[in-house]
Amino acid sequence: MPNVNLCIEHGAHQEILKGVLDYELDFGIVPENTNRHELLFHPILEETIVFAASQTIAQNVKKLGAHILNDQLFISNGTSCLYHTSAIDVLKQAGITVKDALELPSLEMVKQYVGCGKGYALIPEIAIRKELETGELQILSFAPKMTFTHGLITHKNREHSVTSKVLQSAFMDFDHR
Repeated sequence: MPNVNLCIEHGAHQEILKGVLDYELDFGIVPENTNRHELLFHPILEETIVFAASQTIAQNVKKLGAHILNDQLFISNGTSCLYHTSAIDVLKQAGITVKDALELPSLEMVKQYVGCGKGYALIPEIAIRKELETGELQILSFAPKMTFTHGLITHKNREHSVTSKVLQSAFMDFDHR
């Protein structure tokens, strides 16, 4: 096999999409099907997303209702993050208006702020398993169950090398449990 230059980078959904569309990237992993006719989407993993907060905020939501979130800080990775935009839609449907939001650069920072009682966030459930078990974080159950199906995208017209095809196959055959 020829030498392979594998570069894995974190990026916003739109950046990844643009990279694949512009043939700058062979593949991208995105949190949902883009439904673009120029792209092929191969589902990899379904992920459950939950609103989470500290025990105090969660108890107040349970006692007083989700409307108390109107006075809480919404914490996310920023407006370019699909979780952020999805959260805003769900919150709006629940009658909650996000007045104050904090954008943090990493999921770990979001978890720390939320765990300290500084606000609430929409987070992948798998990323907070430990915090849920210890009680540091609790799921806010006012919203319907939400999932994203992460998948591998590639441009329909992209010619892939044998090595790229092997990599794609490895992603598709990977047991994600």
